[in-house]
Amino acid sequence: MDQIQAPSARVRLLNNASSGTNIVRESAGYVLYWAQANRRLDSNQALAFAAELANQWDLPLLVYEGLTCSHPFANDRLHRFILEGVPENERRAAALGLGYVFHLRRKRSDPNDALYRLATDTAAVVTDDYPSYMVREHNCRVSAKIGVPYYAVDASCIVPMALFAKQEYAARTIRPKIQKLLGEHLRPVGPVRVKQRWKNASQDSLHTRVTAENIGELLANSEIDHAVPLSAGFRGGRTAGLRCLRFFLKNNLVRYAKLNREPSAQATSR
Repeated sequence: MDQIQAPSARVRLLNNASSGTNIVRESAGYVLYWAQANRRLDSNQALAFAAELANQWDLPLLVYEGLTCSHPFANDRLHRFILEGVPENERRAAALGLGYVFHLRRKRSDPNDALYRLATDTAAVVTDDYPSYMVREHNCRVSAKIGVPYYAVDASCIVPMALFAKQEYAARTIRPKIQKLLGEHLRPVGPVRVKQRWKNASQDSLHTRVTAENIGELLANSEIDHAVPLSAGFRGGRTAGLRCLRFFLKNNLVRYAKLNREPSAQATSR
């Protein structure tokens, strides 16, 4: 296969799985995108980079999302929010020609190796670059074990984090630096297009089917904290997120500059 292209400021190669040759395994069946923090198929630089690699190597692209009961904050509220976004992600992935696997680990006695099993047939793993929470820990630990090139892509910040080497302690010091670079990076991410559409059903055994009707059952059968109540006002998924955005643009954007620091005004995007 072709050599891997040099990463941009938004992309970091976190291991040396190719033994310094930058050549990926010839038998690979796909490129794998592991959605950890940015569980979206739109405006996602990490997914776009994964698609570039897939097209360069003439491979299909597989999107993987996972949710585990061993998460330190695993509870009904958080789990439902994530589960509500799964059905739409699955539909949109299919429409884009991408493979999609969502794996719910319900019991602590269940195997915790879905990512490694998916990685056995991949040319490279692309995931989210996120500086805190569980993602940082995963990227440090998994990259050394995965056996293929492991890329972390900054799809969380408009201006890539890598461009700011110095730690900032106040908005007044970092704001002018961001403003200086904003025009270069504040641009839309085009829709993902792949040369090879997904046709492989070999990963279906790992996939957990999620529908609006079975989310309650999935929650009840998961070893998580059931004492944390469901959110009364927030729902997960792209459609719910766009609904919040439209409400903000229509009702609160004009009020935001004046009232964003007044919580009782409810003038933010929430």
